[in-house]
Amino acid sequence: MVAGAAVAFSLMFRVWEVRVGQERLCEAIEVFVLPAVLAFSPYIASTFSHGHSPSTASSALVMMAAASTFLVGFALIGVPASGVAAALALVRIPLDAVGLLLLKEGLSAENPALFLRDSVSTATTCSLLAIPVALFSSEADKSPSLNTGGIASLLLILLVSILSQLALLYNLTNTSLAISTASTLFPRNLLLLVWQSFGRESIPLRQNWMQVLLVYVFGTVGVTWADGDVWSAFVRWRKGGGDAYSLLSESNGHAMSPSGSPPPNLRKQSSDRTSPHSSRSPSLLSLLPFFPLLIHLLTLPVSYTSVSLACSYLPPSLRSTICPSSASAPTSRSVDLVIAYYDEALERTRDHINDVRKTPFVRKRSNRVVLYNKGPKGEEEIRKGLGLRWTDEVVPLPNLGREGATYLTHILLHYNTTLSSLLPSFHPSPPPASLLTPLSHLRTTHLADHTYFLQPHLAWGDIAAPRMRIVEDETGFAHFGPLIRGECGFDKRVDVDFPTVKELFNIFAGEMCPPTGHLMAWSAQFAVSKRRILANPYARYSSLSSLLEAPSSHWIHNLWGPNDSGGPSNPAFGHSVERAWPVIFGCWDPQLAAECPDEVAEKEKCQCLDT
Repeated sequence: MVAGAAVAFSLMFRVWEVRVGQERLCEAIEVFVLPAVLAFSPYIASTFSHGHSPSTASSALVMMAAASTFLVGFALIGVPASGVAAALALVRIPLDAVGLLLLKEGLSAENPALFLRDSVSTATTCSLLAIPVALFSSEADKSPSLNTGGIASLLLILLVSILSQLALLYNLTNTSLAISTASTLFPRNLLLLVWQSFGRESIPLRQNWMQVLLVYVFGTVGVTWADGDVWSAFVRWRKGGGDAYSLLSESNGHAMSPSGSPPPNLRKQSSDRTSPHSSRSPSLLSLLPFFPLLIHLLTLPVSYTSVSLACSYLPPSLRSTICPSSASAPTSRSVDLVIAYYDEALERTRDHINDVRKTPFVRKRSNRVVLYNKGPKGEEEIRKGLGLRWTDEVVPLPNLGREGATYLTHILLHYNTTLSSLLPSFHPSPPPASLLTPLSHLRTTHLADHTYFLQPHLAWGDIAAPRMRIVEDETGFAHFGPLIRGECGFDKRVDVDFPTVKELFNIFAGEMCPPTGHLMAWSAQFAVSKRRILANPYARYSSLSSLLEAPSSHWIHNLWGPNDSGGPSNPAFGHSVERAWPVIFGCWDPQLAAECPDEVAEKEKCQCLDT
């Protein structure tokens, strides 16, 4: 019964953590369940053994697990957490540990079926009482409904979680030592960590996942070495002395029962001393595998690819005190390809998307197409015609504001969620009613590390294709069309004035338009970093979007525009926004137009870098 209650209340605390916007923290703290299991194992084991102390973890094992957890936790610096979420996490960790240990003891009992039945009954009863409290919220806080793609994604994640838990239960059922409980958590937590370290909603690991994998490899080897019984069984097995698990059971002082897992009252007490068969004594030498990696982690923050990722996720108050001013841009792990679609030929659009996905930068990263559909075609027709992946999104929008309004809608849909995950103290207002419908079609609303804003075809292909190949982790803003020198909205290449560009410069640059000019660009196709998108406040994007989607009676439609533009579906103001994207994202130095003519595609000359 206690096991069922522990599982139920642990789930309740986990739901609460998610409700306060700390999804990534939920996964990160799974790592810290391991030392909690080892710390609680003597007390739980003695309770269930009825006076006979079972096999518990040695102090050397606890030390090794704590060292491993410290290193993984060090790699996870940068996971934001509010005070409420951290408190919930501290309560949930021991509940998870107790539930896991009680589950192991119950499965090792003489009647595991009775144990499972009682635990399930208790867990169900507690859940019926606790979960409604955890899910209680006001009407404005309700999450958007899932579409078909969202349900498929949720079911896949649920299936993976169930399979991992079944594997864990099977392992626990067929083992009898505390070391086995600890060792089963190593691969489980590693899978959780690696699973969560990909994609835009992932844990912002300060180190890449391969380095975390090394921590786990060294940790597993170290724990095995530190436990004399396990090491002795391993050595004897290597010498051909019999079955590895049988040897492990013998070295612990008992033989296996016919079921493969002896009941607790048959287990003998273990100690911090090694068994008589042990050929190696655990000592501080067991920590040797960790020292090179620890030195690496401690010295890496002053190197090139280091603190940038951690610093980019830290609150400003901490960032200004512990982060060097030379911290580089974070390593890009995800890319969104935002497509402003109306009714263009599907085959041509499909080839365009595939070509972009084949570029070096996009190909090596987790990428997602987010196609905003303002035309008559349905989602299924578009998905089939473009050959989209299940992770890609198709979002319907009203036909307003040209591609500029589409790009701004994407930013508005993803801005607040992203900022909330980086700054727990930030509490945004509910989204406006106009965004609720498109919001319901999105599975994730976190900005990618880099976003490509594109139309259904690539304009100026001779210029754009080479420039797409210069995008790198450090790219802040890279435009894939002709770069033009402007003078407060006056287009020097075609001698046409767009006066509202000057107004946009004043708003986004925060200063008067200089007489030396500024950068403008043709064709709204460019890549921009998450850092540059978040550099502007939400209100500026919202205000600009309102102008682009204004009704026909609004004064903004009195402006002149080329190509017979005018009206809500094709506002003349959209041509000004098209030329102003470099200004909006802080890349307005006119020197770029001089150093990067149409035939040039060089990293140092044709883009703005995040440094």
